[in-house]
Amino acid sequence: MKKTVAVILVLAAFECCLSGSVQAQVTYSCTAYSQFIQSLGNNACLFSWGPASSFLNMPSTAICCNPAGIPFGTSCVAPKPPCGAPPGADKEVCLECIKAQAGHPINLSTGNTYILESDLSVPGLGGGLALSRIWNSLLPATQNTSPFMFGTRWRSNYE
Repeated sequence: MKKTVAVILVLAAFECCLSGSVQAQVTYSCTAYSQFIQSLGNNACLFSWGPASSFLNMPSTAICCNPAGIPFGTSCVAPKPPCGAPPGADKEVCLECIKAQAGHPINLSTGNTYILESDLSVPGLGGGLALSRIWNSLLPATQNTSPFMFGTRWRSNYE
């Protein structure tokens, strides 16, 4: 019995050592990876992570692929904020201007879904401290190309 438990613990430790980094909210799609690289066509507009790179602090806008299917062969890319939106992107949306419509939180005329969350509010001098965020399903690409604190399509009052 002790030998079996010891073997299981050794195998679990071995699996932890071989497992890759945790990549929360990252898209894993080789098709999207290829399309993304082709659409930008300029390596100066990409953050990239390869097999020899650390995947820590990867933005939620990253797209990953392991084209050869080999262990530790994953590569990831993400857009750099100064490169802007792709051609033909919509104009910016005033996030503070969004008002409740008949289908709150859905604007029935556009189909846009938006969710406003107030995460923290501490009263104090000068207005206190507040953290609020909004999720917008139709956030234009001009406002959705850089990595955000809370993930894709989430914006906060500190960004």
